[in-house]
Parts: sequence; C-alpha cells; structure tokens
Amino acid sequence: MGPNREMIDVVFDTGSDWLFAMGHTCTNCIANLKYDYTDEASTTFTPIPDSDRTLTYLDGSNVSGFEAYDTVCMSSSAASCSTGFQFMMVDSQSGFGADYSGILGMSAGLYPLTGPLLMDKLKEQSLVTEQVFSFYLTDTAG
Repeated sequence: MGPNREMIDVVFDTGSDWLFAMGHTCTNCIANLKYDYTDEASTTFTPIPDSDRTLTYLDGSNVSGFEAYDTVCMSSSAASCSTGFQFMMVDSQSGFGADYSGILGMSAGLYPLTGPLLMDKLKEQSLVTEQVFSFYLTDTAG
C-alpha cells in the first residue's frame, strides 16, 4: 500500500467488499504482525473526515476505524497499483485471531455492497482488461 508499496498480508474474501488494513496504531490488533500498515510512511494517504465505521462479519468478528484513500497494489509491480483507492483503516478489532493484517473483499455483487471493490477500480483505471480473478491452490508451503 502507498506509493512505496508497503506490503500487508490480506485474506481474500469473496463474501465482502471492503479492503481493510490493520494499522500500526490499532489498539487491540495482534501484536507483532509481520506486516501492518503505517499511514505515516505514505505520501498519498488521505483520511476521509467523519467516516468512522464498524464492519461486522457473519461470524460475529468486527473491525472499527475510518475510511481513507491510498495507493493499493496487487503485487510489488507499480503496474498493478490503483491510485486513490478507498479503504478502511482499522484502529480496533474483535474476533480476528489469525496472523494477517487485513481483508480484501472480492465480492462480485452477490450482496448489497457498501464499499468499493478493488477489481472495479483496477478496471476503471485500465489496469486490468476484465473484472476477473482466480485463485491458484497448491499444497506447497509459501
């Protein structure tokens, strides 16, 4: 994330639409995440005033924080970066116990959307030709 492409570990979620990133100031996020988002390191981070929100997932877990804009990349290549992407900066969470620093919602409109989809923004900015993604599963670690 950001123009320096700071890496965060996300879970790809086909049942939600928001990208959220657990920030380094999150009060109750898992300590010592390998990758957490540091907004101060980004020259393109822009918080959205009066945008506090809470997202609750089907399992009862939730995150609270505020909306912001920044550059979001799907890889370390600048060619995969969407500029001005709206996401949620998390400053508190409940129920997330895994070692990841965010969720990237990939919902294809199956549910009423409340947030922006990265695939829509990538298509809008001509970074992909189709709004299609796939997962490659392997039994090889790493």
